[in-house]
Amino acid sequence: MASKKELSILFRAETQEFTSGIKSMNDSMKNLNKELKLLDTEMKGRGTSVEGLRQKQELLTQKLQDSAEKVKYTEQCLEQAKQ
Repeated sequence: MASKKELSILFRAETQEFTSGIKSMNDSMKNLNKELKLLDTEMKGRGTSVEGLRQKQELLTQKLQDSAEKVKYTEQCLEQAKQ
């Protein structure tokens, strides 16, 4: 049987990996939000151009993909924790 110390070390390693992964994903989302705000500011000055709308659509698509990846990663970690 594993000792309390071994379990504590294992648990810390698992949660640290999870926390690191989530932090990385959150940083990516923050960068996308900054890009969206910048694009919105640029579009206010120029109106709604087709190019500006295309860029915004690409950023929103990337944000959606990142969110889906974050959900998938969280679900995988939950399954590992259950086992």
